[in-house]
Amino acid sequence: MSRFLIELILIALSYSLIWFLISLVKKRNDIADVAWGLGFIVYCFYLLLSFPLSDLAKTLIYLVIIWALRLSIHIYIRSRKKRKTFVIKSGGMIGVVTFIGDRFCKCSCSSLF
Repeated sequence: MSRFLIELILIALSYSLIWFLISLVKKRNDIADVAWGLGFIVYCFYLLLSFPLSDLAKTLIYLVIIWALRLSIHIYIRSRKKRKTFVIKSGGMIGVVTFIGDRFCKCSCSSLF
């Protein structure tokens, strides 16, 4: 395997692992989804900085950077509007609270017994 492929694999694994761990700590999978698009930008910058490239290759890399940025912004905006539901258990009661974005939307409680 060439040195280039090994470096690219190490960058991809390191980047993905870091964002996966951040999403686990924050308990939000959408963080890893946004980071997915930004990962393409990281790989493109690696290519731009590592090799002398033709004008066509640079143009393609710039287009991928624009696409990846658009993808990440789209996923971020979509995930901000997504519903988040939390189940709260206390004693013999259970409550479900649903949020849309930052606003409280619905709360319901019921007895477990």
